[in-house]
Amino acid sequence: MAINTNRSRLLNLTAKIIGSSTHEFRLLRYSSLRLATFLLNITFIFILVEFFTLNPAISYIISSVLIFVTSYYFVFKVVFRKELKIISSIRYLLVVLMSIFITSYLIEPIIFIFKIHYLIATTLLLTLNLLIKYIALDKFVFSSKPKHFSA
Repeated sequence: MAINTNRSRLLNLTAKIIGSSTHEFRLLRYSSLRLATFLLNITFIFILVEFFTLNPAISYIISSVLIFVTSYYFVFKVVFRKELKIISSIRYLLVVLMSIFITSYLIEPIIFIFKIHYLIATTLLLTLNLLIKYIALDKFVFSSKPKHFSA
């Protein structure tokens, strides 16, 4: 009986998280998606560096493109619950490309300056990337408010 109540509570909590549109649950859904893509990213980078002997920066770029393609739909439909629109898609692509560009140029200096393993450097950068990208997506791509840029 206790197992059924715990299972019921877990199912209710899961339904609340998935069904809720509040900022906190959206961040939780985004973080969960990013955790899954992080694990895929680290796996792809490891395979490319260790088995194909590619440079960590190049491996990061290749892996990030694969992750972009796989997570694109889920960010729109599951995390932010928005319809796929051309302008949002273009903004999403710009945010991701900027993120990949910045991170791929930061990985080499971090590895050599701090003398840390490429997987640790990738983990640190992907964690920072998660927060920055969420804020950019929330404010720039999926915001329902009109964009006003002031000089």
